[in-house]
Amino acid sequence: MKKLISLLKRIEFWLGLIFVLGLLTMNYPPIDAHTWRQTLTLMIAKNLYELSPNVFYPTYNIGNHPGIIPTEFPLYNFITSLFYRVFGYNDWAGRLVNWVVTFLGFYYFYKTILKFNPRRVAYFSTFFLMGSVVLVYARKTMPDTFALSLVLIGVYHSWSYLESGRGKDGFWAFLFICFGLLSKIAFLPAMAFLVIPFFDKTLPQKAKYYFFGLMALAGGVVGWWYFYWMPYLQETYHNQLIWPVSLGEGWEIFIKTLEPHLERFRDKAYRNHVSFYLFLAGILGAFAKRNWKIISVFLLYSVVTFIFILKTGEVFHKHEYYVIVYVPMMALGIGYFFGQIQLKHRENLTFGLSLVVALVLFFFPARRLYRDWTNTDATYYLPLESILDEFVSKKDSVMVNGGNFDPSLMYFTGRHGWSFENPVLQREKDMPVYKERGLKVIVVNRHRMKEKLPYELLFESDDFLIYRP
Repeated sequence: MKKLISLLKRIEFWLGLIFVLGLLTMNYPPIDAHTWRQTLTLMIAKNLYELSPNVFYPTYNIGNHPGIIPTEFPLYNFITSLFYRVFGYNDWAGRLVNWVVTFLGFYYFYKTILKFNPRRVAYFSTFFLMGSVVLVYARKTMPDTFALSLVLIGVYHSWSYLESGRGKDGFWAFLFICFGLLSKIAFLPAMAFLVIPFFDKTLPQKAKYYFFGLMALAGGVVGWWYFYWMPYLQETYHNQLIWPVSLGEGWEIFIKTLEPHLERFRDKAYRNHVSFYLFLAGILGAFAKRNWKIISVFLLYSVVTFIFILKTGEVFHKHEYYVIVYVPMMALGIGYFFGQIQLKHRENLTFGLSLVVALVLFFFPARRLYRDWTNTDATYYLPLESILDEFVSKKDSVMVNGGNFDPSLMYFTGRHGWSFENPVLQREKDMPVYKERGLKVIVVNRHRMKEKLPYELLFESDDFLIYRP
């Protein structure tokens, strides 16, 4: 019994268990929730594999060739493309890369929280970071939890560097922070944890100066990509992925959509209200006990996150995964709450009851994960590429009614071309222009358009129509 209790008290056990269980669903096509964002990520990775490994020109399959799109630095896509070079194109590589890096992030988060909290707080903080919306997106081919984890790993090495001044810690701190923010600048708030060691007067001042220089260098690299190179790609190739607004515009949107914004934290982060209120209780407890370390992290983390929310405008409250940016802070609040519970002379009983509550709450994000695994709404996409193989080659261009931005339908054609709303496909007089540019067939998703088009019909099924314009 003592060995079992000792095992259950190790966060490594839970991380290892969930990691292994998650491997069972890695080879799953991108037809779960957020197919559009996953297929966009996969397009870029596949083009880095098939067209060019040049990461400075992320390319997707929509628009005039090449369809270069200004997106976050495609480190995640590039690593995924390396797996393609070894194993061939597959559905599991992107998921596996994200899954592995995210779990490394969980562990380094645990090591960071240990630096200024008791083991119980670090244990439950990490448990609730894992048992959240972060776990749901850790198995998707999307860069969000990948980028968060790189930043969390960088935060740990940054703290170690500020403590010791060792060159290797400084190197890893720069590398992971830089690549983490390049992969998704939205995760800058996670660096708020470093407010504790940076203002710790007992730590070497020289290391702080060097660290400031390293972060300035990282900031320069990140700033160059997001504020020079991405605008250049947008201006040159006329595609756009990110739509930031001014702080004033963001504030107006935030006030009008206050309830949907609150829902992101209250409902979506953990898929239950209890975890949200445990977070609030933990933060209030930190204020009551004047735990200035947690208070300072909470205030800085929250302010930077709020600025990010304002800059996203309409986006934050419409996308579930955007709240991932704040989950590490929420997890710390919940962990601190559990750390304050103590039955006198009943340490194991206290731990056992806390773990039972944590496992019950873990059920809610796990249920969300299960629904992703069993999603069948988009399985009709899967045979489309092989159907098209009968009519056109892989190099031929196609037009689809996937909408002006959603790349999902185009991805499953396995080809490049144009994606429009339904009315564009109905404009027969416009088709000669696209035919001159290489258009061979038009693919109609019948779930999006019921009307037939005035072109030569090549194929018909319950799901698709394929025309020669």
